[in-house]
Amino acid sequence: MLLHYENTHNECGPMHNADPNQQVDLLPSRSETITHILINNNKVLLKTVPVCVHGLNGVVNMVALLDDGSTVSIISDRLLKTLGVRGYKQTMRVRGAWNGSELECNSEIVNLNVSNKDGMLFTLQARSVGGLNLPTQFVSLNELMYSEPIKNIRHLLCDGQCKPEILIGQDNYHLLVPLEITYNKPAGPYVTRTPLGWCVHGRISPAIENKSHHTILNMTDQNGDEKQLEISRILLRLQEVRRSFTIDAMGITPTSSSPRQNSENIKAIEHLERTSVLKDGRWYVGLPWKDITCKMPESYNNAYNRLKGVLKKCKANKNYAARYSERIDHLLRNNYAHEIKDNKVTSNIWYLPHFGVDNPNKKKLRLVFDAAAKSNGCSLNDYLITGPDLLISLYGIMMRFRENKVAVTGDIRDMFLQIKIIPEDQNVLRFLWKTVESKNDEIKTYAMSYLIFGANCSPFIAQFIKNKNAKQYESSKPEAVNAIYKQFYMDDYIDSFEDAAPAIQLIKEISYIHRHGGFDITNWMSNSEEVLNSLPKETMCPSSVKFKIGQDGGERTLGLIWYRNEDELGFDVSFKRIPENIIDGLKRPTKREVLQLVMSIFDVYGFLSPFTIKAKILLQKLWKSNTDWDDEIPDAFCTKWFNWITLLKCLHNVRIPRCNHASIRESETANALNAPNNSEPTLRAPRAIDKSASPSARASLTISYTDLQLHIFCDASTQAMCAAAYWRWINNQGEIQIAFISSKCRVAPVKQMSVPRLELQAALLAARLSDTIIKEHKTVPSEKYFWCDSSTVLHWIRNHERDYKPFVAHRLGEIDELSLTKEWHYVPTQMNVADIATRDTCELSVLHKEWLYGPEFLYDAQNCWPKDIPDEVSDDVLERVSLVNEVISLPVPNPEKFSSWLRLLKTTCIVLSFIDKCKKLTGEVNGDMMRRRSPTT
Repeated sequence: MLLHYENTHNECGPMHNADPNQQVDLLPSRSETITHILINNNKVLLKTVPVCVHGLNGVVNMVALLDDGSTVSIISDRLLKTLGVRGYKQTMRVRGAWNGSELECNSEIVNLNVSNKDGMLFTLQARSVGGLNLPTQFVSLNELMYSEPIKNIRHLLCDGQCKPEILIGQDNYHLLVPLEITYNKPAGPYVTRTPLGWCVHGRISPAIENKSHHTILNMTDQNGDEKQLEISRILLRLQEVRRSFTIDAMGITPTSSSPRQNSENIKAIEHLERTSVLKDGRWYVGLPWKDITCKMPESYNNAYNRLKGVLKKCKANKNYAARYSERIDHLLRNNYAHEIKDNKVTSNIWYLPHFGVDNPNKKKLRLVFDAAAKSNGCSLNDYLITGPDLLISLYGIMMRFRENKVAVTGDIRDMFLQIKIIPEDQNVLRFLWKTVESKNDEIKTYAMSYLIFGANCSPFIAQFIKNKNAKQYESSKPEAVNAIYKQFYMDDYIDSFEDAAPAIQLIKEISYIHRHGGFDITNWMSNSEEVLNSLPKETMCPSSVKFKIGQDGGERTLGLIWYRNEDELGFDVSFKRIPENIIDGLKRPTKREVLQLVMSIFDVYGFLSPFTIKAKILLQKLWKSNTDWDDEIPDAFCTKWFNWITLLKCLHNVRIPRCNHASIRESETANALNAPNNSEPTLRAPRAIDKSASPSARASLTISYTDLQLHIFCDASTQAMCAAAYWRWINNQGEIQIAFISSKCRVAPVKQMSVPRLELQAALLAARLSDTIIKEHKTVPSEKYFWCDSSTVLHWIRNHERDYKPFVAHRLGEIDELSLTKEWHYVPTQMNVADIATRDTCELSVLHKEWLYGPEFLYDAQNCWPKDIPDEVSDDVLERVSLVNEVISLPVPNPEKFSSWLRLLKTTCIVLSFIDKCKKLTGEVNGDMMRRRSPTT
């Protein structure tokens, strides 16, 4: 029997944009079994001990049954009412061992205090059951007096007829562990001392073959106990936390150009190479099995029980039922799934539970097949190889999206459902369904014929087939194939071009290649009217595009949007996942709610780093304060939190030019930003293109530049470190222009570190960021400049003669690999834009000053830039040698109390002589002594 946690959180489904290495499986299933057997008219005794159970209404004396064969502890609900104990409610399914019949019962999980006869108190966790009827057994200690061990402890044992009212199983093993075991003879009873006391058990006389009474209960816990529910809630957020850290690490994580593949990944690639074939315009592929000869356990019952939960939800919500049925009909209507009428198969069979993922922004429900659901301790994912991560860096794709003036996006329609599974593997993709409206329709069995959402190998298979399909055209359409390799993130195509003509040509070639592999690209969008006019209208997208990493069905609180008409990037601020009373400041959030909000922010470019880093610092402080997940945040953090939420509401006004080479100085747009009679203006970063022009006119403007430079600023404080990168170039009118590229921020480590070392960490972030920017862009800067306000770090970088400690040496070594010493320069703190992100406070106006515009001095000629500090050894580097002179002042008598100088001198000598005598130094008070002791000598 299984314990399986049904997925009641729609946002946790593994979706098509999720990193295959980041999918979170459901909690493992487990069996709850209660077993006790009575044989031959009480001739075999079970372990029973007298205990005291404590509750709000007092203490109840009872007998406890210690069952080593049970994995769960149970107590009667009648007894709980007597004790006045309440717990966490749940539903349990109890199944008979012999005929397989089932019944459901309501239950509570409770924590109880029990004590033994010596008064020692213990804590245990149990589940309540109505009408609990544990077997009564009769113990006659008079008949057992021949046993010497029993004579000495008779007063501690159960005597006579006893009926247990609580069963303690292996989930409270600390109460079952035997501390001492004795027995009279091999056939006699055993006497065992447990933490709860002594118990006598075992055979007390030769067994007579007679009728036996067996009781075996298998309990399926649908919701899990309290601790496991807590783990489940944490795991559901784990994927989002990992995804947030993935975004933060983009561009600053050192990666190998050719990482080693493990044996499983090599096996998966070889399997797909061998089984994948293009037939009738459709790719067929086999699932990557870990062991093709494996034998899979029964999985029908789990799928059946999960289906009942889905149907129950459908009956309660007609809108949900209609959309769910429509998705099933869509699969059957398009032959993505087929009905199984002949169950006679020789291969493995697996039944997949399924559930719907409801996105608040979309009417269409997404159907997910739960390949992570476990039956008999196994899931389909356990038998399949996840495969290597073939996804191209999202960070690089988004960098190139801002590189040129003509932008294009699109996505492959139902990518997974265009890849067909070979017939011999379709039997492990079975699922159950029945018509929601009809009560009489029998449950039918279906099987998916195509790749499913929810399997751990699906993202790998989809990327492999996409690339293999493109590889056929490497010689005839090399540019399109290269774009398919480098500009697709899962099923999303994101690119930019210098002109409309090459964009149109490449779109046609990409569409041709995909179409011949069974893939259709839809939702095309561009800021060029010329490009849009070349596309069929039915394949076009609305006026804005939302970027995301992982469509998990959840709503991102802060998401990136491209407004194609204005050719600007903005932010979609949504609070659908957060209670209104928290947003309005009427209720404090819990630590869990803070984590949920902070980790749902998507800002791949780092436009809002000075703002988002403040929330991460707050989250770190909450963590250090040992606040529990469901406790409200303490008073000390409330003000900062509500200030941060207030700023978050205003971020939908922020707009940044998509194209890097569309920015000008702040002074040319300052009047627009400060225009009167506009209480809530849309704050735009500066741009060189006339907004009144049409999208096609703006996209057709020629952008030329010379002397392209890359400037990276770095800074650190005790709370955070930051690196921010900017382009600087001279346009064809001879004007100096600055464009924000990207920024990366990290919270300072919990372990305290010196500021110079934190500054060195920030310098390393800057070096890694510059390396990624240059690798991911098609244009190459003529010069690089690294700006740092730490003289200590600059000295470390420039000094190649000294041996440093490992921490400093390792980071300097990587900095030397990624940059040249001459590229590092000093900038005063007040001119360092990276300092904006490491400050304690952040205001929205700061984003529209130097942060997005770049520092003021970069608009000046190069001879006006900050001067480098002399290359001298910093005080932070020198070994400090201190010379300490200690002056010991002896107590001097007050001269005002003496009538003459001679009397003062003589008294002083007497005192000093006394001190010498105490030190066993003797001597007479004479003239020599007076001269020696005189302060004037």
